[in-house]
Amino acid sequence: MVVTGSAAEAKGRPAGALYAASKASVRSLVRTLALDSAVLDRRIRINAVTPGLIETPMTSHKDPAVNAAPGMVSGCGRCPRAC
Repeated sequence: MVVTGSAAEAKGRPAGALYAASKASVRSLVRTLALDSAVLDRRIRINAVTPGLIETPMTSHKDPAVNAAPGMVSGCGRCPRAC
């Protein structure tokens, strides 16, 4: 099982409390499910993928300095873009 979280759960941002809280809940749920699966010997792997910021129309208005912050850029030196 793979669940999509967000890097936002580990790093606070202005006006992002609800989003960060929901993503922190996802991480906690994944950890709990993984432990339950291990204890019950269900042999189910449970992981979370937590990408950073993806450039989309919703995030295009954000401050460019935020988009270039450490951990927010890919190996090519920019924020990844959605297709």
